[in-house]
Amino acid sequence: MSHAQSNWVRGEETVVTAQLLREPLADVLPSVSVITREDIQRAPASDLYELINGLPGIDATRTGPPGNPITVSMRGASGAQTLVLVDGMPFSAQGTIGGLSPFEAIPLGLIRRIEILRGNASAQYGPGAVGGVINIMTTTDDDGQAVGSHRTSATVASGRFGQSQWSAGMSFRGEETRLQFSVGQNESKGYDALIPSRYSTGGYAAHPGPNGYRQEFYNLGLTRQFGRQTELGLRLTHTRLKAEFDNAYADRNTDVWDNKTQVNFMGLYLKHQVNSDWMTRLQYSQSLNQQSTFTNGAFNLSYGSFDSSHQNWQWDNTVALSDRHMLTAGANSAKVQLDAQHTGYVELSPGIYGEIPVLLRPSIQTRRVYTGVTSLLGRVNTQLTLSRDELGQGISSDNFLLGAGYSLGQGYKLTATRSSALLAPTVGQRYDPSFGGNPTLLPERSFSNEAGLQFQSDTFKWRLVAFQVRYANLISMGSTLVSDPFWRRQGVSQLENIGQARNQGYEWGSTWRSGPWMMGLGLTWQEPENQNSTIKPLNKAKRFGNLRLGYQLNAETRLTWVTYGSSDRFTLAPGDSATSPTRTSGYSLHHWAAEHRLSKQLNAKFSLINAFDKAHSTVAGYAPQPRTWLLSLSYQSD
Repeated sequence: MSHAQSNWVRGEETVVTAQLLREPLADVLPSVSVITREDIQRAPASDLYELINGLPGIDATRTGPPGNPITVSMRGASGAQTLVLVDGMPFSAQGTIGGLSPFEAIPLGLIRRIEILRGNASAQYGPGAVGGVINIMTTTDDDGQAVGSHRTSATVASGRFGQSQWSAGMSFRGEETRLQFSVGQNESKGYDALIPSRYSTGGYAAHPGPNGYRQEFYNLGLTRQFGRQTELGLRLTHTRLKAEFDNAYADRNTDVWDNKTQVNFMGLYLKHQVNSDWMTRLQYSQSLNQQSTFTNGAFNLSYGSFDSSHQNWQWDNTVALSDRHMLTAGANSAKVQLDAQHTGYVELSPGIYGEIPVLLRPSIQTRRVYTGVTSLLGRVNTQLTLSRDELGQGISSDNFLLGAGYSLGQGYKLTATRSSALLAPTVGQRYDPSFGGNPTLLPERSFSNEAGLQFQSDTFKWRLVAFQVRYANLISMGSTLVSDPFWRRQGVSQLENIGQARNQGYEWGSTWRSGPWMMGLGLTWQEPENQNSTIKPLNKAKRFGNLRLGYQLNAETRLTWVTYGSSDRFTLAPGDSATSPTRTSGYSLHHWAAEHRLSKQLNAKFSLINAFDKAHSTVAGYAPQPRTWLLSLSYQSD
């Protein structure tokens, strides 16, 4: 490690930046949240939706019980504007849901750490990071495991609605080799999701029923050291999910509908310390997301299948120019492809339609180069990153991130950043009719500003941020139905560029620890607005947040309370248009957890989700999640 990197890391909580520099959380200029493995184990949560919802800037919705689609909005940005990484590998679905990342396919049993960067980070991470970055880590190198030791772990759980979970893992750390492996399964019989009176319209036969799911997963991480200068690493992750859902446009109320999702990740990297000041890293990664729909056990040709693949080469370098200045530079080449098949329909005569097979194989090749400098000058730390992005289809862009922080002393610090981004339409947004695909879409241009004041001491940390982002040619659901008669009949509107849009607001994030108490508070106030347009911002609450309380009752027992609250929001239900959506009311939920250490290796936990059985709806027409409990028993070797 170079002397400059040693100055950057001062024994504080750190995060891994886009340029692979481990940086103290207090020195990171953009707003960042970190969720550790300990946080995940203590949280009263059964999936990512319940874990991250309400954190500063993060507003999530889920259509149904665990296993059903999760949509995450960061600072009012859409899912397609948020970059999701799994162990540094890009992850999204380019079809069916138009570029969103299927969070429901990543179980908590795989996750060791989550780092969330809010705000535009396109110059650092590339296109798709307009709203921010969510980096989900399934393996970590800083868990304190001693050289020459083995660890084993196992968890079994059972709960309401036939919910059951099990997972097992092992890790070995040798002088030169590190191996981590985990495997598991989750399933549930589910509960009713739709409200029939809201959806049984227009001759359709919506009828709610239990929405069960079954999920299997495994993960492998292998690292090999070759001397002190070179490291070779391999990451493999596989998840398979089958989730029942209530189709609001079913022909018969006895039909059983399933979504099947399979996700595979493979990453191979080589890291080399060229000299005392220069670190280089080369990574190849590939992710494949396969989604298909089944009705009564048979493949549904009308809904079809949508397979999305990402192939990505990434080369990163960090060079210590001195003990105060760090240079970063690198290049990236990626190919994103949609492989879709479904049955389309053509009007043969008025009211008479014929079937036609539709095969889609569009792909986009992107390239980017970047360079940047980070500096520490007394009380001031600065960051400048410049990038050149070739987004395919003749679209290119120069982007930047400029930021500075000033230490006021006594733990206080001021921060400010300004950044730009250009985001091209995904292949799904261009060609997927089920989501309103429009091949004439233009790329989005955005500029973001952020100013913050933070405080940090041994027991108390907080950060207040004011942010503003402006969009040109924002991609949004429009007011015109798609031409495809099948999806037109189901009320799908075509995507369109709506011109000018903006979002501005404030975020508050804090943590406090004193004796047996721990408290975390996240609050967001925002004003998303589509300017000069009658189209409403969809699935974006103006006020939301969560409160997390923990109390260590004694050496063996810990209690946790999480309260999540949200104001009203606009969502789409059958018969709605983007100019006249349904407004769902605000609500608050309370989740509890109690842990008890039975022995040094054995731990029991009881979680209660929606403890007061509060009626609520994040999406119009969907029934609230009832009170749900889960009892788990975990083993961790020394």
